[in-house]
Amino acid sequence: MCNIGYQPSSDSTECLKVVELYRSCADKNNTRCRGPLAYCDSISKTCHCKDGYIPARDNIRCKKAPKYNLSYAMLGEDCDIDVICQDGNQQVCSLDTSKCTCREGLKPASTIDLNAEPFVFDECRPADFNLGVVITGPWDGLKAANHSLFFSRVTDESTRTNLAP
Repeated sequence: MCNIGYQPSSDSTECLKVVELYRSCADKNNTRCRGPLAYCDSISKTCHCKDGYIPARDNIRCKKAPKYNLSYAMLGEDCDIDVICQDGNQQVCSLDTSKCTCREGLKPASTIDLNAEPFVFDECRPADFNLGVVITGPWDGLKAANHSLFFSRVTDESTRTNLAP
């Protein structure tokens, strides 16, 4: 399990600092761009959305680029007949708020959920979803992942968590 603000590496051997869009990812050995739709540009050394995706309104996440006169909205963004929710399986455009919300029986994924599962893009989780492990220390009471993510190599003890037995 990685500390808040860090995500597992692709091979789950260490925790890497999460970098937001347009921020420096020059230290590719110790950082990763947030989410599966972003990458580190080799020329600018900053995080950008992959081809076919654009920054969401929060400039943190990437979403599908407009196509065929339709635009896509992320969870919490405005939606209507021409702006549809990106994940129609899990989200619906609320008639009350005109924003994408999780469908009945689902709840928004927390930052901890998203950091624990960096390769999962779902913005909604089952309403009873619980990662199941309580973090002790400065984040007492928050839930963390129990997904057998054990990290064998830790280079900076102040920012990484080593769960290897």
